[in-house]
This record gives sequence, C-alpha cells and structure tokens, in this order.
Amino acid sequence: MRWLPVLIGLLLSPPFGMMALGRGRRALTYAGLFGLFLIACPIIFSGPTDATLFHTTAGLTLGVWFAAGLYDCYRFAHAQLSGDERPVYARWFAWLPVALVTWTAWLQYGWEPYEIASESMLPYAQKGDIIIVFRSWPTALRPGDLIVFEPSKRPETPFLARLVGLPGDEVKIDRGKLAVNGNPVTGPMDSLDEAKIRLVERLPNGRAYTVLLDPKSDLYGEQTHLVPKGHLFVLGDNRSASVDSRDQNFIGYVPMENVIGRASRGIVGDGNPGA
Repeated sequence: MRWLPVLIGLLLSPPFGMMALGRGRRALTYAGLFGLFLIACPIIFSGPTDATLFHTTAGLTLGVWFAAGLYDCYRFAHAQLSGDERPVYARWFAWLPVALVTWTAWLQYGWEPYEIASESMLPYAQKGDIIIVFRSWPTALRPGDLIVFEPSKRPETPFLARLVGLPGDEVKIDRGKLAVNGNPVTGPMDSLDEAKIRLVERLPNGRAYTVLLDPKSDLYGEQTHLVPKGHLFVLGDNRSASVDSRDQNFIGYVPMENVIGRASRGIVGDGNPGA
C-alpha cells in the first residue's frame, strides 16, 4: 500500500499523492507551485510564441515539478509507519472529490496552448506560433477578440479567427475592407509592397488590430451579412488569405456553442478598459 500514494501522484498529480499520505502542507506547496505556473504562463507567453520555446520551457518546468513531487511521495510513503494515524483528508472519500472538482473546473475555465496552423492571422502571428487560449463562455466574448472554434463542417479541426460581428450585427466586406453596422472600421494604410497593404481596423467598441490585404485580390467579392441569433461572424487578419465567415460553404456563421475559448492577447488598442 505504500506505493499507492505514488501511483495517485502519478495519475492525478503530486498534490493528491501528498493528500493521500496525510501531508497537507506539502500538498498545498505543490498545488501552489502549479498555480504559479498556470498564472505565469499566460503572462510570460502573452503573445504569439515560437512553438519550440513554449514546449521546451513549459515541459521542463512541469517535468521538474512532477519529478520532485513523485520523489517526495515515494520518500514520505516509505518513511511512514503502517500504524501512523492519517488525517481525514487523507482518506479517498475526501481527496477524490477534490480531484474531480479541480480537474472539471480546469477543463471548463482553464487555458490551453493552441498552435497556429496557417498564415491566416498575419501579421499578428506566424504559422507554427503558439498562443494561450482561455476557455470561456461565449457570452463573455467581445468584437476584436481572437477566438478558437470548431467549424460545424469539420469539428475535429479547431480554427483561429478574429471576432468582428455579434448576433444582430450587419457586417459588410468589400475587397477585404470591413464595415460593421454601417460604420467603416478601416484606418490608416501602409503599403508593404505591390501585393500587400497593412492597415489598422478600429471596431465600434474602440478595439483595434492590424490586418493585411491584397487590393488586387477579391477572394470572396463584396458581401453583406446579418449575423443570425446565437452565431458569430469571424475574419482572419490576413484578409486576402483566410478561410473565415465569408466562406458560407465551409466556415460561415460560427455557432456560439462551437467556441472553445479566446486568446489572451491579440489587439493593439482598446477603447474599453479591462480587455
């Protein structure tokens, strides 16, 4: 039975192995260190990050934490006498519900790394970059957010795009230029070369971001959309090379229930504090 806490620590994480051993302070210490990791990652990697750098840093940090925790579980388990009385929280009916609630809450409200699979979000992010995505209720989303969602016609492949239209909004796109509810959002332009123009879009709520477009490309033509109830309208920042809500045969309007979460960053200006 002395190996049981080590097995619990291996399967559920070291803090729960410590709880099974009756080592409450150690359990809190390891839980606190893991909490610091969860808080620090979105701060350190607040924008697009090279995938190798992210996986190496996060992997080494978690590896050291896990190895140290399992070693402590093993050490305390072998030092503990069989007749030692354990506190109530060391019993399975105490720590198992805590484990279930903790992991359920994390899966519902935590964050996860998302690797960008295309160039549709240039210039904000390169193909292969990692961004931190927070799982959130769709009602918490605002225009300008970067969201990860599951397309209805290919739910196994999450997509990243920028939210520009909420239910009831009128969205108009003409050669990549955007207007929301009759308000043009295109700002100053900066010509990069003959094929690309960089410009800033500022949405009616004051949030701003940079997009790329090819003035000679008319990928989807002029379109006007009235976003239906319970759906969102999304666009890629690389406006002339993005598959998004303009393609009604594939992405179309995004059902709110298909939203996985939103990126921690992705705007260069915000008229509303607290974004």
